[in-house]
Amino acid sequence: MLQQDSSLVTPYFTVMNGCAGKSVEIPYNGMAAMKERTQRAEPITNRSELQFGNRHMRPRHFLNVSQFSHDDKMFNTNIDFSVSNIITEVRAAINRTRDEVLMGVVYDPVDKCYRKLTVAEASKNLYTGIGGGLLATNYTGLDGTGLEDLGDEDTGNDLTTNVVPFDFKYSGTKTATGAVLDKIVRGIELLKKRQAYKKGVNTCVLALTARQLAEIQMWEQAQNKNYGFGDLVNGYQNRILGINILETEMLPFAKVGPNQVEARICPMWVKEDAIYGVWDDVKVRIDSNL
Repeated sequence: MLQQDSSLVTPYFTVMNGCAGKSVEIPYNGMAAMKERTQRAEPITNRSELQFGNRHMRPRHFLNVSQFSHDDKMFNTNIDFSVSNIITEVRAAINRTRDEVLMGVVYDPVDKCYRKLTVAEASKNLYTGIGGGLLATNYTGLDGTGLEDLGDEDTGNDLTTNVVPFDFKYSGTKTATGAVLDKIVRGIELLKKRQAYKKGVNTCVLALTARQLAEIQMWEQAQNKNYGFGDLVNGYQNRILGINILETEMLPFAKVGPNQVEARICPMWVKEDAIYGVWDDVKVRIDSNL
């Protein structure tokens, strides 16, 4: 990915530049707890055990080969375009690919929509044979071979579930579409209950489509007499909820519930715990091919 474009990711992910090799280990530790001191010479046996481990991050490689013929410029005499035009579009393609990598999704040409990257598809990776991303199966363990999937179903336990149901509402009648704001607040609640997110200490991020973001803006218009898109700060931060919103159209669908309702998956995560690695800058080469 372009290193100079990594600033576009920093509101949502922790960027690690200068990655090298087929795998980068990321250390992590468990939760620490403070104990009240009871005496001047506190026994060392009163220590608390802190769990340590690691995560593995591996690169994905992408290529674009675009043909630029001298004939194109010759026959399009009324259009002034050059190699720089192609490079500009390639950069746009890189930004779209970046969202696919971050979300862990792939475009399905048959259904004409995005879906979660499968382990089988990830195994086609040229060098590492893995995929990963927020929604795809991730890899854990000391050697990075343990598979970990978030799942698509609500377990019913606030401290273990990774899912807010598609029809969740704090009050009133549940509907298939649910209420976007209720589900966002519920997601924040779950992160806070498991001590994963605390406002002012770390950053909560949510991915939404343009339509979902528009619903939130219209909700504020109905509630706020001083409406003026005040819910957006610097283009990405939602002032009402205090979280950063990544706007992308690459959110997949999943069939959930007893009736297999098709629902959009909108991931929510803590920025400090989501690492985006940059292995190499994009290289452009121009060859003559008459």
